[in-house]
Amino acid sequence: MYGSHTHIPSLQAKQCVAGTYNATSTPPGYGIEGRCHPCPAHLSHSLPGASSLSSCFTLTANLYAVSEASNRVTQFSADESAHALVLEGDQIRQPKSLAFISPTLAVIALHTSNIIVMMTADGAILGDFAEVGNPVGLLYLPTKNLLAASDVAIDTVHFFNPTTPGSPPVASVEMAGLGATSPLYLAVGESESEVLVSTHDRKVGRFCVP
Repeated sequence: MYGSHTHIPSLQAKQCVAGTYNATSTPPGYGIEGRCHPCPAHLSHSLPGASSLSSCFTLTANLYAVSEASNRVTQFSADESAHALVLEGDQIRQPKSLAFISPTLAVIALHTSNIIVMMTADGAILGDFAEVGNPVGLLYLPTKNLLAASDVAIDTVHFFNPTTPGSPPVASVEMAGLGATSPLYLAVGESESEVLVSTHDRKVGRFCVP
């Protein structure tokens, strides 16, 4: 399962907020050293503590992918000419899907662990986002400010507020109402008010966001 994003340098200095950079290692002419400068319009994002202009990035430069078999998150360049290992190991056992919920924060569905965890774009696990039974699909709906997650254990799709980790779902849709079982992967339908869900019994369900 894939999520679009960009190359992110490691966190360094702490004095600059997201969207700015400290000019400590920036070439002359790109800002006064020791001060926080806004990232340019075409590279408008950065992690907190960015230490140079090269730390600024766009949101469409790279692609993130999870590997269920190898417990791995990999980052690919936009043209797939290069890749880098972001995260690997038992802390993300059997990842099924990944979705970005902010420019620098992603969530990963860990199927056998019955949990969704939070990860920074440079591969640091921040903790649990929500407990979900055998999660598979994740779908972020930015205009609704909702994260959808499929709960295979109880044949349900849950909707969470992405800004409140650890909170219960704000709404849920049971697959029985669609004549289906075991929701798997999720996608946006004809509009962001509609969600499509593939199921284990080889159906595609369609429903409106609650």
